Amino acid sequence: MKPNLITGISENASYNCHGNIDLAVLAAIFQRTDSRNDLFRLSDKQFISLFQITPSFFLFEYGEKVKTLIDRCYYDSEPMYSDYLAIWEFAQCLQSLIFAPIHTNSYFNEFTKLYSYLNIINVNRSNLKNKAHYRNKLFQSFLFSSPYSWEFSRHIKLSKNCITYNGNNIEDILSKFFNVEKEENETDKSAMIDGINSILKTTYSYMVGEKLFMPYHPQKDIYSYYYFHPTDFIELYQNNKALFYAYLDNSVDGKATFMKRAFVYNYSLFIISSPDIVMSELDCYCKHKDRILDVLFLSNSTLPNSVIKKIKFGYIEKANE
Repeated sequence: MKPNLITGISENASYNCHGNIDLAVLAAIFQRTDSRNDLFRLSDKQFISLFQITPSFFLFEYGEKVKTLIDRCYYDSEPMYSDYLAIWEFAQCLQSLIFAPIHTNSYFNEFTKLYSYLNIINVNRSNLKNKAHYRNKLFQSFLFSSPYSWEFSRHIKLSKNCITYNGNNIEDILSKFFNVEKEENETDKSAMIDGINSILKTTYSYMVGEKLFMPYHPQKDIYSYYYFHPTDFIELYQNNKALFYAYLDNSVDGKATFMKRAFVYNYSLFIISSPDIVMSELDCYCKHKDRILDVLFLSNSTLPNSVIKKIKFGYIEKANE
């Protein structure tokens, strides 16, 4: 069954992002999810068009300024120095959502990072019950795939309206990074510093649920619709399993896309709860069960689900008999 197209903005439509950082940030992430390269990367031209910031300044010079600020102010003050480094590393994870150096991450990590971040926004905007459970699971996947230091990740948490490190709201420290000092001889870079500060503030605000605005995603198909509407995704499974599994079956057939893969990941996140039910329903409804399981097994490395782990071990045991 072919997925239906949903009427929305046409594929060639463009957002007027000038002066609107929310639109620019979301447009950059949308363009990454639509990218045809294997790492979902924006081109330099796309990045400059959206933000009017030179890629080298965004990727390297700004970070050097922050690191200099941390070294100058906190190097002799442990454990504050370590805390600041941990929080700056998290800010770099947010920065890499928009633009990152080439070949610094794998395809599957980049997919999971984008999937998890956007899905946190989807959960924030939804009327799902138990939002905290989904947000926390997606946040851990975001950290793992960014990647974020395992040592630091044990202390950072996504709370209801903020992110905490060692139990303390990180916004005060982040604000210091968001206001990197501008040197008198670098007035030509002031606008770029302000732009990066705004990007970091915006990506953070969306993650914690302070911002909820989401424009239409260009050329929506059924997969992007259900990705951006998790409540409808769950209701489709509950009310029409035949149609749900037809979409799931089609998601692993033909050319892979970001939204098709996201449909399978959401199946793991929102639906799967029992090995027996999963195997029974895949046998009943799907022609491509093995392909679906392959994607689920891959997803388990960055979006862990104990049920999928049990299914995978069951497959290994059968193969060894």
